[in-house]
Amino acid sequence: MTTQINWNERTEDQPIVFDSVNEVAEGCIVDLDYEGVTISAKVTNCNENPWTGEITSFPDSNTTEHGKLKVGSTIQFEDRHVFRCAA
Repeated sequence: MTTQINWNERTEDQPIVFDSVNEVAEGCIVDLDYEGVTISAKVTNCNENPWTGEITSFPDSNTTEHGKLKVGSTIQFEDRHVFRCAA
């Protein structure tokens, strides 16, 4: 089941930080922000909008969940929600 979230968005002048990649692609790990919490997710589909991913971690904490978000949850997000992307 895909979890719908109101993600925080980058500002217009704030680019995505890329680490060892040049674009968001399937298999990349992206960092999103929800309620001030960083959520890392593996991109599973970025061919359709919104994109789809699976939560892999909450890197700023040692928890496996934040509210209705849990490691392993399928989520949807858009380009404007991605703050960082890594290989």
